Amino acid sequence: MSPLSEPVQIQLIVAFGLIAVAIISAIGGVLVAKVSKTEKHAKESLAQVKNSHKTNLRDDLDGGFSGLGAQVAELAETLGGLVETVSEVKRDQGGMKSELRGIRRDQTVDRGVAAADREQATHDREQAARDREHIRVLEKTLTPAQLRELRQPQKGES
Repeated sequence: MSPLSEPVQIQLIVAFGLIAVAIISAIGGVLVAKVSKTEKHAKESLAQVKNSHKTNLRDDLDGGFSGLGAQVAELAETLGGLVETVSEVKRDQGGMKSELRGIRRDQTVDRGVAAADREQATHDREQAARDREHIRVLEKTLTPAQLRELRQPQKGES
């Protein structure tokens, strides 16, 4: 026999049974909550990816991208032509810049020549004025005979 009486043993079995049922119920409640939460997330995800179209999203995308390759190739060809045109424009611009530098150089030389001509003309006018003044002084200081002698060409001069 056992030290516990039969009614105590029955009460212990019933108590452990109730505890086991409570633990199983608690675990079941937690599992039900987790399953419910997982189901909720699954429904939210499904709503994000499911659509009401007759065709599949992948088929829609494939159809949209099918002509894209040809369009990209056409765009690349156009871009290549544009790059070539820009290169030609740059070459032309370089030629024009070179011509413009030449024109500016010519203008600088022309200005220099013009300035030298103006300076020479000024110098010639000043020299002529000095010569006229010198002649006036000589005319006042020399006798008419001395002036005639000065005005006659020297031998060997034409």
